[in-house]
Amino acid sequence: GRISKQGDLVLSLYDINQQRIIDNGGSVFIGDRLFIEIKYRTNDHNSDRHQIIAENCSIASSVSDNEIKLEKIQLLTNRCPTLDSRLSIRFQRIDPYHLKSTIFSINKFQTTSIVYLRCSIAICFGQVEKCVERLCPVAGRTSSQRLNNSSIAPFDYVDEDNARIVSLKQRRRLS
Repeated sequence: GRISKQGDLVLSLYDINQQRIIDNGGSVFIGDRLFIEIKYRTNDHNSDRHQIIAENCSIASSVSDNEIKLEKIQLLTNRCPTLDSRLSIRFQRIDPYHLKSTIFSINKFQTTSIVYLRCSIAICFGQVEKCVERLCPVAGRTSSQRLNNSSIAPFDYVDEDNARIVSLKQRRRLS
């Protein structure tokens, strides 16, 4: 987790097949069904005045976007499922500080078996209306349903480097 000015932000990757949270540096099998869980814990007593939202999430072969052979799959872009992605997720709000993603599975990257799950999270203190879900364009629908207003609301705090390192393993077939 990472400490923000008023609380602790935790990004978890849960493997449904293994029925457990994948530790940082842990491994999942290729094709396992996964979901992302984001929790924000605060000691603030006026906690009803806070809310979190996932801005962007990606799985990449490196922490750095400047890597020459970077492989990156964008899961969530500007709070919306990525339209042109091999994988895209949406988040379900459990409560103002707790989000769960839809289920997805990772395919092997060409260059590495180590991948980085990264999500940028906005935390809104007081102005929770800035941390609400957007009306997202749906793949295959007409463009009239797209939002013209693509500007992102200002918010108090974004955690950009909350990364989880996961290694992908091939499941051995029993002969």
